[in-house]
Amino acid sequence: MTIWDVLDELSESPPTSSLVPMWECLDAELEKLPLEAQLLTAALAFSQIADILKSRAEVLLQDTCDRNNPKGPIVSTDLFAGLVRTTMHLDLDDLIEPQTPQTFKPLAHTNFHLLLSWVIL
Repeated sequence: MTIWDVLDELSESPPTSSLVPMWECLDAELEKLPLEAQLLTAALAFSQIADILKSRAEVLLQDTCDRNNPKGPIVSTDLFAGLVRTTMHLDLDDLIEPQTPQTFKPLAHTNFHLLLSWVIL
């Protein structure tokens, strides 16, 4: 297993996993190389190690901030996507009775004049 394989595995492992196998693999690989190749390999490896440590530190820092957040943990909405119904459509047309047409009786002629006289006053 090369140092590059170990670094790939390390970049996907949890932030709390041990770095000891990576250092041992790097030491073993550097011993086989001439001085110039050692320096080049070590520089590339250290660059990747720094990126891995940076991403681990960001994850750990975010976890610490989330634990100490006074509003509680921040949860992604994707977590509840399959559990929460966001829309619903109910068709109640079959349950509603049709409206009955209203019919009005014509106002009697004498009552209309009486009503009109009250309105004019």
